[in-house]
Amino acid sequence: MPEGDSTIGRSPADQEFRKTMISMIDSAQHEIVIITGEFHLYETFLDVRWAVNDALKRGVTIRIFLKGPHKIVEHNLVKNGAEVYVEPNADLKDHFMSIDGRAYMVSFTHSPFGIGDRTALYNWNAPEKAKEIEDDFKKLTENLPRATGTAPDRNPLLDLYSEPIDLGYPTDASRLDEELP
Repeated sequence: MPEGDSTIGRSPADQEFRKTMISMIDSAQHEIVIITGEFHLYETFLDVRWAVNDALKRGVTIRIFLKGPHKIVEHNLVKNGAEVYVEPNADLKDHFMSIDGRAYMVSFTHSPFGIGDRTALYNWNAPEKAKEIEDDFKKLTENLPRATGTAPDRNPLLDLYSEPIDLGYPTDASRLDEELP
């Protein structure tokens, strides 16, 4: 594991960012704290969703501050056991994650739908930065109620998309022909 801060540059479909994020989530034993905007990664990429849901199943506490999630993202996170807080008017530019008070990742400002534009810093051993993120989370959420994750009006096709069946196949192919028979 790196001793100092490491950088993640742009990559197709944010593969390098997702790979590092998932590795960090998989390493969590106690708590993950996330401060983000919409958390489109959870909605868009099954590998991220599976990593978050697997951590919750392992008993890891996941606390998430969201600036403006799609209601389905909020609903699924709460339904799966995450502690979610929402404040649409928050002044939030970058996105942050702390793992077990020891590791951190920061994703810098990018277009909400700009897949492949994401750049980041991370460090596996930076308890002081992880604590800063946790302190910022406490400040952002101190006067907010915990989200209830009320399901929006749903339809069966949307349910299938938002809660796909895990067939155990990886979804991180670098080429489309790797995914097709």
